[in-house]
Amino acid sequence: MEFAIKLINLSILKTNFMSMNRRQVMRGVVAAAIAVAVVLSGCSGKPGEKFIGKWQGKDRPDTMMEIKRNGDGFVMDMTTTKPNGQTNTGSVPATIKDGVLNYPNGPVTGTVTHIEDKDELFVSTFAGNFQFIRVK
Repeated sequence: MEFAIKLINLSILKTNFMSMNRRQVMRGVVAAAIAVAVVLSGCSGKPGEKFIGKWQGKDRPDTMMEIKRNGDGFVMDMTTTKPNGQTNTGSVPATIKDGVLNYPNGPVTGTVTHIEDKDELFVSTFAGNFQFIRVK
């Protein structure tokens, strides 16, 4: 008896599947593929994406910083414009660890922390601490 019920259920599934036309089957396949792609796209972000972009000193608007991806790490390009118009530029490599960018800064390691609710950066350096706002 149990075998007969399973056979009937299998027969119903087969009949339902066979009665679906090719367009219905393709719609189901495409919908499933889109659902998988959406789920996977949420997991594909590389660590540190939130740091990438152009930033301006919050209290020192004459200082600009651009953070770019460089292979598995990052590069931080800094430009400071003096009142006489002269500019100083420099670049340092950075790596990410535990959600914080780390870069060589004199005898210590400098850090860059992203403050998510404000979309700002808190930069700790050998010379002090600075905040940067994203340039939009």
